[in-house]
Amino acid sequence: MKNKFNSLLLCLCMAAGLSINAKADTPAASVTLAGKALTVKAYDTPAYSVNTSAERLDAKGNKFTAVIQDGGDANNWNAKLVWHSGDTVPTLYLKNFIVDEYNEQTSQWKDTKTTAIAIPANQPTKIVITGGNSQLKTRFGIHYKSNLEIKSEGSAKLNIWNISSAIVGSTHCALTIDANLDLFVASYYDANSHILQTNQADLTINGGNIKIHTDEEKSLFGIVTHSSGNIIISGGNLDVTSSIGAAPANGSIRSSGKIIIGGGTVKATAKASVPLYAKNGIEINGGSVDISSPYYGISAGTPDSPADIAINGGTVKIAAKHAFYTYPRLGEGVFGYAGADEASAKTYDGTYTPMAKEPWMLISNDPQQFRTEPTTPPATEPTAAPTEATTTRPVKNPNRGIDPRVMLWVAAAGAVGLIGLLVTLIVFKFKKA
Repeated sequence: MKNKFNSLLLCLCMAAGLSINAKADTPAASVTLAGKALTVKAYDTPAYSVNTSAERLDAKGNKFTAVIQDGGDANNWNAKLVWHSGDTVPTLYLKNFIVDEYNEQTSQWKDTKTTAIAIPANQPTKIVITGGNSQLKTRFGIHYKSNLEIKSEGSAKLNIWNISSAIVGSTHCALTIDANLDLFVASYYDANSHILQTNQADLTINGGNIKIHTDEEKSLFGIVTHSSGNIIISGGNLDVTSSIGAAPANGSIRSSGKIIIGGGTVKATAKASVPLYAKNGIEINGGSVDISSPYYGISAGTPDSPADIAINGGTVKIAAKHAFYTYPRLGEGVFGYAGADEASAKTYDGTYTPMAKEPWMLISNDPQQFRTEPTTPPATEPTAAPTEATTTRPVKNPNRGIDPRVMLWVAAAGAVGLIGLLVTLIVFKFKKA
């Protein structure tokens, strides 16, 4: 009897295990597009959505034709959700995808709080932009409640032109980007709705062409990790302009952790504040960084407790009221110039800290960036500003400032005097003889 009971218990456990495995092997994923759910419940079985015209009322009650997402099939789709067998996350494909609630005729928005794309909790997801450009014009753009990766295939781009946010995540949700993005937000909504943002999580940019901008005098960060989280840039072309207010801890690109740049091209412009700020320090190991601001160029930490700024490689160019809030540490083989402008700049080796607050600065480990090509860091500051001229001092012309015609008259007068002297001597000898 006991053996039969054990056998029955074993069979029940095996059945439960099979049931659990079967459930684990059955994928389930969903996203919400402009309020409509797109759901899949099996591998390689996509769900589709297509751009659809719909009558809407704008903020003033005027009728206009909006573009939302509805319906669709394998032959006609602009959004496709699929969980490929072998993948660990589902993929949302966007192909000429449009959600547009802006009335072009009246310049009014539909009076809603529409989120164009919503990624649910506990579902890490990949978004792939393919086959052309996609467009979001809503109050909120992409809101992700799980880790999100955004990629572009070829030159396909996602344009987001929104009222209140572009791409924003919930707490502890990381964001990774290798995509072509043009992101614009018209106005401040709240502390959790800046243009491109994570919340207590890393934000990583590996590639793509990314432009981030906003209107004048809007209190918005361009890229921000809120509360904590690093900003890591290893590739791509990034152009960020923000209008956040002037303060040493406000940045067009602002990290509550560290900013680590290892490659790519970063252009950061501030209309009032610091283009590049990180609470726990900044590390630049490669790539190209171009900074422009009417305030400080780069800042890290707080005024009472500044954090390290280490430039170990790459090229950093700064044009600002003051290049750095605190001085940077230069790595081995890294050189610099600093001054009121490029023409008057002097050699900077990272040890004379007042020079870090000059308006213009160039730092690089690439000798071709400099007007001369030093092989070792200069031990002392030059006594004169470097110039574009030759490296050797020109030899002064001893006759500089004398009119050549005067020189000819002097030479002629000297010759006549010499002849007269000779004639006088000859006549004197003749008379004596």
